[in-house]
Amino acid sequence: MRLGVLICVYNQERFIGPAIEQFLPHVEEFAIYVNQEPWAGDPEPPDRTVALVQQHFVKMESPRVSLYCEDWPSEESHRNRGLWKLQGCDYVWVVDADEYYTTADILSILDQLEGRAAAYVIPQKIYWKTPEYRQDPTDTWTPPILLDPRRAFFARFRAINLGLEDCVRLSGVMLHHFSYVRTDAEMESKLNHNSHAAEVRPEWHEVWRTWQPGDEQNILPYKGAPRRALYDPAPVEITERFFRWQEKLR
Repeated sequence: MRLGVLICVYNQERFIGPAIEQFLPHVEEFAIYVNQEPWAGDPEPPDRTVALVQQHFVKMESPRVSLYCEDWPSEESHRNRGLWKLQGCDYVWVVDADEYYTTADILSILDQLEGRAAAYVIPQKIYWKTPEYRQDPTDTWTPPILLDPRRAFFARFRAINLGLEDCVRLSGVMLHHFSYVRTDAEMESKLNHNSHAAEVRPEWHEVWRTWQPGDEQNILPYKGAPRRALYDPAPVEITERFFRWQEKLR
């Protein structure tokens, strides 16, 4: 079974290295699509995302890492362009730059691929401020992570064209999402530029600024059932890989 990894990204220099590295022994092909304009808001000067991919990955003989820098007006058009490029793969592993897995979970996921499903979904833990805290309760939405590029595509944002009955939920594994493991400047940039920028609660910015461990504030930026930050550190393997890449940026 031929697997590809698709990463669609905009200014994610602190996250892109570990996102790619975690899959190097397990897949045949990577397509890194760097958007030169954000999905929302005003553009910012480019960071070192492109330079890091070129320096550490593009010149490798195996697996093949291809880098594309263009403009896509929406999240779904950005992702679908990558799916089209990876049509030769049986499945495309859709990864955001801040989404991480343990090696054990990657191997378990590969063992669960039976080749008939059009898409696979997975539960996730979303981390807050540092890799030591996560949102509680955990997100009920299970993002699609492995798609058959001939049968599945993105309809809006990260939602795909298929219903839950067409997807297989992976068991015994977890996606570790470092969505909020960011500096103040990175968090502001993320909220201004992602597809849900217009949905952020105005008072949430004060929550982000004032939160301290032990607080019971609602840390969810959008409408929905309140969430708090719970101490539940990410796996050591993921944290060590993440911070090892931070040293490369110094």
